[in-house]
Amino acid sequence: MQKIRLFAAGIALISATVWADIDGHGPDAWRVTGVAGDDVLNARMGPGTDYDVIATFGPEERGLQQVTCVPLVTQSAWFNMTADQRQALPQRWCLMRSQDASHAGWVAQRYLEEDSAATDTPPSALEEPAPANSATCSRTYTAALGSIRAQKAPMDVAHRNAEQFLEGDGFTPIDQQPDSPSAPGDDFFSAARFPDIGESVLMPDVRLAAVTRAMLEFDAAEGSIPHPRYRITYHVHRTPPGEECDVIESAYIEITRFNLGPQRYREAIQSVDEKHWPPRELFGTQPHVSRRLVSIPARYRGYATWKESRRLLSDEQARAADCLGRSCLSLEESAGPTPDRNTAPAEAWQPHPPGDREPANYREPDYSWDPGPARVADLMYLEATGSYHNLDPSEDSSLERPEITMVISRDVLGQDSSTTGLLRRRGLMDHVIAEEWLRLRAMPDSGADWERRNVHWRPPN
Repeated sequence: MQKIRLFAAGIALISATVWADIDGHGPDAWRVTGVAGDDVLNARMGPGTDYDVIATFGPEERGLQQVTCVPLVTQSAWFNMTADQRQALPQRWCLMRSQDASHAGWVAQRYLEEDSAATDTPPSALEEPAPANSATCSRTYTAALGSIRAQKAPMDVAHRNAEQFLEGDGFTPIDQQPDSPSAPGDDFFSAARFPDIGESVLMPDVRLAAVTRAMLEFDAAEGSIPHPRYRITYHVHRTPPGEECDVIESAYIEITRFNLGPQRYREAIQSVDEKHWPPRELFGTQPHVSRRLVSIPARYRGYATWKESRRLLSDEQARAADCLGRSCLSLEESAGPTPDRNTAPAEAWQPHPPGDREPANYREPDYSWDPGPARVADLMYLEATGSYHNLDPSEDSSLERPEITMVISRDVLGQDSSTTGLLRRRGLMDHVIAEEWLRLRAMPDSGADWERRNVHWRPPN
């Protein structure tokens, strides 16, 4: 009966970091580890020591292929379990076969590790690498929430580029800040954020644009505030390939959230007797905070955050920051480029009916009505690009001149609740259009009003 119970366990994986291991959907190869040089790893008929040994793997055997692993807990069940319940699960066993498929059997997973040449970490003017040779290929990135197949060209250059972006301008890697919020962990993939979690073997963020996932991660890590303004910059860089290598595609995203609560508070008490002043805490007292992240396409995922860094901004720094034409602490919104009397009709702001979009498969649990800031970023990115994939890099763009800049504000203007968004896209590689602008305004239960404006190239004076 014990054998039957072990064998009949449900399906899925043990933690968010290993969901991709199911049915071989993980590393392409595994190797034996933790076995003495004069010993062997026993492979058994079933997942447990009470099954007969039917084969052995050598202490340095490589290239093993994974078929499946147990216990196989459904994804929805895993996310509803307590830490104690997860800890109480039986030891994980995996059905493995040799590289030549000559022998196979169940082994304890603790004796397996990913078989790869190395495990590395990724990088404004960005460095271009010298030509690579095949020895620089076949590296593997391991992100916090899943394996990312890298087999990419000059990895050392990509590392330096990422580090320069993440650690420049006063930013500090998050894992070196013990008192700051950390990157979201397993609780990021919750039923509150992803209501349909567990209905698919794939992770629920598989079809999210990199910028959408970054926004969801930001609020999950930093918490929400009543009157936020976000400035998001998005730049894509592809490290050119070397011989027999692919390209390294990296999205460099910076999200800065400005707390406009203090300004709203001062505005609210201007004409009110002091005894009727509302509590200051209702307007939010959190600091202005900025995060940078490098995002890379992930296997069996959409995009995964590789690494993040963080810094706090003073009021002076926040006031000096530009949010597409206005101070980021202004209680007025930037309207984008304003047409003048010489502007051609084709360049004026025009009503823009957006394309049909599937409902979001995620929620922003801290916001009482849709769309929340992440959804606005999602919709604007999809409207500007037509896809959730990363943009094609442009010679006209750089970290200092990113392809996309967005400014998103919620409950910043007036007394009525509203969310506004403004997007500028550059580097279109279009011989007519130099910049594309989108803006929207949404209010509870009234949908969103969209406008678009294209700015044409001008001949130099």
